[in-house]
Amino acid sequence: MVWKAEYAAELWPYISQFPFDEFMERFMPGPDLPVALTRDAVDTLEAKAKERKSWWLVCQKICEMAQPIFDNCPEGERLVAKHTGNFRDNTDDEDPSGYLKVDVSVYLAHEDAVNDCTDPDDDDSDSYTDNTDWGAYEEDIPVLDTPEARTRWAWISLAIIVKMRHKASPFEFMNDMTESFLRYNPRGNGKADRSLGYLAECVSKVFRRQHRLHCFTIYVCKGKARVVRWDRAGAVVSTPIDFVEDPRPLQMVFWRYACMTQVQRGFDPTVSLATKAEIDAMRASQAPNEYRYPLVRG
Repeated sequence: MVWKAEYAAELWPYISQFPFDEFMERFMPGPDLPVALTRDAVDTLEAKAKERKSWWLVCQKICEMAQPIFDNCPEGERLVAKHTGNFRDNTDDEDPSGYLKVDVSVYLAHEDAVNDCTDPDDDDSDSYTDNTDWGAYEEDIPVLDTPEARTRWAWISLAIIVKMRHKASPFEFMNDMTESFLRYNPRGNGKADRSLGYLAECVSKVFRRQHRLHCFTIYVCKGKARVVRWDRAGAVVSTPIDFVEDPRPLQMVFWRYACMTQVQRGFDPTVSLATKAEIDAMRASQAPNEYRYPLVRG
């Protein structure tokens, strides 16, 4: 696989942990979640969060938890949460790591983004799944429908990774975390190491395809979650929150993210999307020679 355990060996020294409340205050400041938007824990999540083959269901329930919060946020452009773990970015074929996927993607409800992320490709059935680390099974993969969308590295705003087995998580969720919050294999060939390599490659794809100064991910494992802030110097991870026991902290994460500006989410403020007029002018421009002409025409 392209995502290698060696990536983990490079990353371990550059990951630090903050208490959840301190993490939120420092990296995701904002208003408190309105009481009217709080929801009780989803019964299905509580019953299924520990079952390995319920990966698809957990992803779906996370979307159901997040979307009402996004829909009711008065700030900025609306966000959309979609289960994207079954469909890779089929514009990424030239990249040798093109089979990587994000389990749940949050992106702006921008017309171009929505059309791009929800457009299925008939010849892309995603026959590849990483059963060992991701807990997905061929018979569990449904057809593309409204709750699902396609991984699109160019549009992902917030990425959510879901693990069903603790031994495949790079972060500690189950045991005493006073000594270490990272599950590190000194030999660099364990499932946790490969999982961190996968996560690092996903984040690097976001940085390569977008103009980013930093980005956020949420890492979910067995009914608990950690929020991670990434930049080019490393990562800061929160202590875990148990959203089965109390869903309000995770709901608060979604609310705060929805209320943040694009700059607070990590987008470079000096960059903006090209207008249609600018795109048309670029495509209509004449290349200086025949070799460059097809490139300019796209």
